[in-house]
Amino acid sequence: MFFGGVNGFNVFDPKELKSKDRLAPPPIVITSLKKGNQEFKLNTSISEIDQLELSYKDTSISFEFAALSFPDPESNKYSYKLEPVDKEWIDLGNKHVVDLINLKPGSYTFRIKGSNNDGAWNEEGKSIDITVNPPFWQNWWFHVLSVLVIGGGILGFVRRRFRVKEKANIQLKKEIDERKRAEELYRTLVETSPDAITLSDAATEKIMMANHQAANLLGYSSEEEIKREVKNIFDIFSQNDREKAKKNAEKVIMTGVNRNTEYTLMSKDGTLIAAELSTALMRDADGNPKYFLSITRDIRNRKEAERQEKLQQERLVQIDRMASLGTLVSGVAHELNNPVASIKMNAESFSKVWADVTPVLDKHYEENKDFKMAKMPYKYSKSKLKELITGLIESSQRIERIIDVLRDFSRPGGKYTMQPIDINKVIKSATALTNNMLKKATNNFNFKPTGKIPLFEGNFLKMEQVFVNLIQNACQALPDNSKSIEISTIYNTKKKQIVIKVEDEGVGIEEKNLKHITDPFFTTKRDSGGTGLGLTISSQIIQEHGGSLMVESTVGKGTIIIINLPVI
Repeated sequence: MFFGGVNGFNVFDPKELKSKDRLAPPPIVITSLKKGNQEFKLNTSISEIDQLELSYKDTSISFEFAALSFPDPESNKYSYKLEPVDKEWIDLGNKHVVDLINLKPGSYTFRIKGSNNDGAWNEEGKSIDITVNPPFWQNWWFHVLSVLVIGGGILGFVRRRFRVKEKANIQLKKEIDERKRAEELYRTLVETSPDAITLSDAATEKIMMANHQAANLLGYSSEEEIKREVKNIFDIFSQNDREKAKKNAEKVIMTGVNRNTEYTLMSKDGTLIAAELSTALMRDADGNPKYFLSITRDIRNRKEAERQEKLQQERLVQIDRMASLGTLVSGVAHELNNPVASIKMNAESFSKVWADVTPVLDKHYEENKDFKMAKMPYKYSKSKLKELITGLIESSQRIERIIDVLRDFSRPGGKYTMQPIDINKVIKSATALTNNMLKKATNNFNFKPTGKIPLFEGNFLKMEQVFVNLIQNACQALPDNSKSIEISTIYNTKKKQIVIKVEDEGVGIEEKNLKHITDPFFTTKRDSGGTGLGLTISSQIIQEHGGSLMVESTVGKGTIIIINLPVI
């Protein structure tokens, strides 16, 4: 831009305006205050006001404001909050109008802050203290005046009545005293009752009276709060029991009473409460339904006792089953021992025969080319048959180990054979046994063994049982097959311990259940057939091997089982 002057031309380039002034926060001013669509009448400019006093009728107002930055006013940004109503700043974008509606009597502070188009915010902004005055009938002096006027009128009336009918007043006083004593007795009975008592209007369904036990049961601080907060008597029932309560109320209108009906109530904070209600109908002088009088008893302790009793019965049944299983297992182990020993001996003999026959068959193969065994070419059946014989021997040996474990199981306090074993081989064997389950449960299974881990003194089959159980639990915890399971082993040279971690990305375990997770018969999967013995037995086996088993879990993220075992 060029401007002529007495000494020539003056040159001005707007692009060079990026000075510190543009990075400085812009001043914030309030430009307008409106009530409805009309400008609010003030004695001075709204931009100069720090305090604003409003009538209770002025409950809806609007402020207009501006950030005094003019390079690009449409890009100026604003945020506001109304203390103490708003805890955080409310973003307005480039909108420079705020409507405040339904302001209740009280004190507020309206704060507005803004930024220029370069994002420089005026954090201090502009604020106005607002006071909304209550209507006169809510002021203390009006209440006092009302009491004085009403009290004076009553006092004058009583005095006149006393002068005219002294004898009638004496009788009336006696009746009032008797009524007061009756009310005091009623109130004492209600307040000292161990049960919650409520009186509700049959027509409006509003709570008219509630003793402090009712307030405590439902989580309210007083009778006044429960009457104020609970708009309908049926709101204290859980969503599932609300219709049931309404239908029973209709029956009470017909029959006059409903006794000892169990419901689930809902407290102020949403806690579900098992309760037992008895309800009676109170009628007016014309016989019309007037009030419902309800007596509510908290039966959570009783329900918990019933649940514990049922659980104890289930535990006793399970213990009896385990005892019977021990007897059965002992018999099965005995019956299996002889045929398994025969299979093993024959397999070992056949292995020796095959070793002797193989050179002869090889020579025959070289002289006569290929020939068939069991409908398969010899060059293929040779290695396959050797694998079958080896597998038969290894399987019979495994069955023998299983029989030993079954004997240990059926023998109370029995000891099992301990020998130096490789933890990585144990885990590989467990993953082979659970291979099908792992394939169905996850597409991301990883076993990360450390190569050089010392041997430890243990029972191979027992330790295999532990990891089979942990893998099964991990598989059952996964919500879908995209989640992972990982097993890792390391050697802690400082503590001379083998550390094994079994990690899953499953649903996790709630904190309240975590401390009971290794308790006998405790399970969160009872409905799907869980016995609550898997982790208990696994933990016991680890302890018998001189180690420890710890569980870490976060709901929604997964579970980590950490096992520490001492080396030889």
